[in-house]
Amino acid sequence: MFMKGHDVLDPQHHEWWLTTVLMIVLSTWAGVVSYLRMLVKGMEFKMLSFVSHISSSALAGLITVLLCEQYELSVQWTGIACAISGHMGAEAMKIFEDRLKAKAENLSA
Repeated sequence: MFMKGHDVLDPQHHEWWLTTVLMIVLSTWAGVVSYLRMLVKGMEFKMLSFVSHISSSALAGLITVLLCEQYELSVQWTGIACAISGHMGAEAMKIFEDRLKAKAENLSA
């Protein structure tokens, strides 16, 4: 899926950028679905809450793309992971944060 060991900033590597953007769109869409489900359950719509929710979903999707690239997962698995992390939004961000802190503590010990 991704080009391990290549410079992704090279304009010739448009496939990486296209895949990444599509995965972020997928995770954002999953965040919108998650927000809509909360509205159906009776939550009141607030624009700031909506923007915050989908922004968290997009960021979770980007981090998920980078993690999937690191572990050399296929496009299909990356899409699944991005959709799930996008649906989770800020919850996924907290999981990423906790894992990164644990890894950093293990490295410094």
